[in-house]
Amino acid sequence: MCKLYHKFLRIARDICKFFVNLAIKPQNNILLKMGKLPKQKLFHRIICMRFFPILVFDSGIGGISTLCFLENKLKGEDFLYVADFLNSPYGNKPKKEIEKLVLSTLKKYVETFHPKSVVVACNTATAVCIKKLRKFFSIPIFGCEPAVKMAKNCGCKNILVLCTRATKKYSEFLKGFCDIKVYSPQKLAGIIDENFFDKNTINQYLQKCLMKFRKKFDCVVLGCTHYCLFKKEIENILGCKSFEGNKNIATHVKTVLKNIRNNGGTTKLISTDNLKQQYLEECYKKIKGEKICVE
Repeated sequence: MCKLYHKFLRIARDICKFFVNLAIKPQNNILLKMGKLPKQKLFHRIICMRFFPILVFDSGIGGISTLCFLENKLKGEDFLYVADFLNSPYGNKPKKEIEKLVLSTLKKYVETFHPKSVVVACNTATAVCIKKLRKFFSIPIFGCEPAVKMAKNCGCKNILVLCTRATKKYSEFLKGFCDIKVYSPQKLAGIIDENFFDKNTINQYLQKCLMKFRKKFDCVVLGCTHYCLFKKEIENILGCKSFEGNKNIATHVKTVLKNIRNNGGTTKLISTDNLKQQYLEECYKKIKGEKICVE
């Protein structure tokens, strides 16, 4: 009976995918030629909400910290994780270049896999172009902001926010707080992407960047998903507790996507740089296996 059920689901998914492909085929919709994706019809939305994955996007491995919380919170969902290793890191790039890279990459994978929603698990991409992404795509687009409000709600007054240079420069969210210290360790995200299994290299760089802030703040807000992978190390160096927003992101996604699947639960990983595909899979296994990003 179970085999028949899963066979039925596969057939239903194939049929639905055919109609979705037909609905958004470029030559059938003049809006695509004008640079916009068409607004999905009700039938298309229902199909996507039931049968297709949630796309989680980041420039590298940092978004796996978000993905782990999403997997725990939405256990029946399928996930597609896309790491743009071909263009990482984003943090020190100009705004227009980041916008172009994020939009072109997401457009490619949205058209290929028809996800029910996209989670931009990258603080830099969220700060630079989340509004444009929401205008361009008709599916729900979720971003991630530094957990400053969470820190304040816990009574922290002297707050250090760690983020990339682009997030510091372009985040409208951070500009709403005048009583926080924002610091950008410029190479940190890239070093984490390239040396995830070499903790000595990462710890040395963390100490070099952060030791000057030791015991000077009530807490630190991790405003880059890459930094969440080394949460304990950052806490030890700074001598204070840390806050990050991955749990709240997962809760928000579950709240918005009300039609949650009860089966599935698979995760597919894609690196835009084919040479980094195996590395991405190994990083994911280590992060999952050691439960680095689970409370």
